[in-house]
Amino acid sequence: MTPDKRLNQLEPIVADVLQKVDRLIEGNGQIINEVSKIPGLEKNVNVIATGLADLTINVQEGFSSVRQEITSVEVNLRQEITGVEVNLLQEITGVEVNLRQEITAVEVNLRQEITSVEVNLRQEITGVEVNLRQEIANVDAKLTNIEVNLRQEIASVDGKVDTLRVEMNQRFDQIVTLLQDRLT
Repeated sequence: MTPDKRLNQLEPIVADVLQKVDRLIEGNGQIINEVSKIPGLEKNVNVIATGLADLTINVQEGFSSVRQEITSVEVNLRQEITGVEVNLLQEITGVEVNLRQEITAVEVNLRQEITSVEVNLRQEITGVEVNLRQEIANVDAKLTNIEVNLRQEIASVDGKVDTLRVEMNQRFDQIVTLLQDRLT
């Protein structure tokens, strides 16, 4: 329970006690008034009335003192609460600043790690790219060699075919000549 709530609970109790004391004094005053009408008791009634008046004043002063103490306690509690609130706000601000610093440090570390991973990835991609280009160049050179060999083979086959054609034409001419000679 907060100090304010406790004070709020005490104030109605104190007010209730004051009301009861006022009623008691008022009831006693009425009794004294009635008793003072009895002959011979006037002096005693005056003494009682004076004592009752003194008692009333003392009670009122006591309750006034209690009210002042309650007000003083309330002021002190409010000051303490304000001090606690200020300290709490300072602590919260400190925690918030530390949290922001930690978040910033984590962000910086993440950026560095991402940059490092990106650099490594680029290096790996570059290495793969270089290897791929070398492989393509090797395959291209092999294809060029195969093409050169094929052209040579085709030229050789063409030469052989031409030679065979010439030979066949010569043999055909010989056969034609032989046939003409036999027919004539």
